[in-house]
Amino acid sequence: MQKLSLVSGCGDYASGTACVVSAAVAKWRIQNGQPLGVATDRLHCMCPIIRCWMITANDLPWWESSKIRTDTLLPFSEKLADTKGSDGLTRKRMWLVMDAIWRQFTPIVLRYYEKDSMAQKLEDLPEVTTDSLRQLKAILIDANMRHLIDFNPDVMLIHTMPNNLADAQYRLFRLVHHRSFELGLMRTDVREKWINVARQMIEMTSDDALP
Repeated sequence: MQKLSLVSGCGDYASGTACVVSAAVAKWRIQNGQPLGVATDRLHCMCPIIRCWMITANDLPWWESSKIRTDTLLPFSEKLADTKGSDGLTRKRMWLVMDAIWRQFTPIVLRYYEKDSMAQKLEDLPEVTTDSLRQLKAILIDANMRHLIDFNPDVMLIHTMPNNLADAQYRLFRLVHHRSFELGLMRTDVREKWINVARQMIEMTSDDALP
């Protein structure tokens, strides 16, 4: 298989393009003796949380060029297959994502809108767990996040998250792709923080110590 160039969207294997996730699918198919087929970003043995996180990393408009996106993300295509684990491991990764979005990335967005004090309150929170959701909700309401990104804090907090991973996953990534939220993330250092969360999830292999 020729080296793939990473682009936004699934890409087209025939023309040598893919996203980081469809590149992982292509490698898995070849390694398992399957035809390359049509580009897709779905693979049964890939963790759904990691999949969504990496699609977001690939597609957000924070890449200066396709070459930089390819050089940065293509090595991850070797690591994404066979990341799917137990429900407990998936929940653990979901909590890591939730914590990162609220304590790392939302403060960056708040500072973009000159709400520094609210950003600091989020950064000062303990790790996000079921016990700290109420405190988190109060900060988001004080920060007027609904006005900033047109999202109701009750929707964003996802009280059912531990038992409804699909719904939690959908709501969190819908938030990140909201244009007003996205604008605050368009920095290289933020991109690197996002990729580091991906590394942490890939390295998780146990569902011990769930929040």
